[in-house]
Amino acid sequence: MRKKKVTIPVSYAYNEQGIAIKKCCASCAFKELTNGRRTRRCMVRDESVKPREYCCLWSMSSQFKAAGTAHGKVKRKEYLEFLVEQRKTEQYACQLNEDFKPKRLAQIRREFEINYCSIYENI
Repeated sequence: MRKKKVTIPVSYAYNEQGIAIKKCCASCAFKELTNGRRTRRCMVRDESVKPREYCCLWSMSSQFKAAGTAHGKVKRKEYLEFLVEQRKTEQYACQLNEDFKPKRLAQIRREFEINYCSIYENI
């Protein structure tokens, strides 16, 4: 006989930008990941927490509070194409068994910025 699956009602909270954030241990400010990110623990109650559950101490984490604020930067399409082209050239040289040293990402960014300006979109 199969066990009846118990469903936990889903609840949402809204951040300042109006984005719905699911209330669960993963979105809580008090979560702590242990055992190589396998087990969640509540820092306040100091006990293991099941992934989809939350308690009365739930508080939205700072990352979810900032969701939708556009503090991140978007990289230009031209830069991403430039980066892919650089890596393809390195891959081709490696296939030809040429002696070469791959460029570091910082070096590729600098080259692009010298030739084409910033790697980021102006939003």
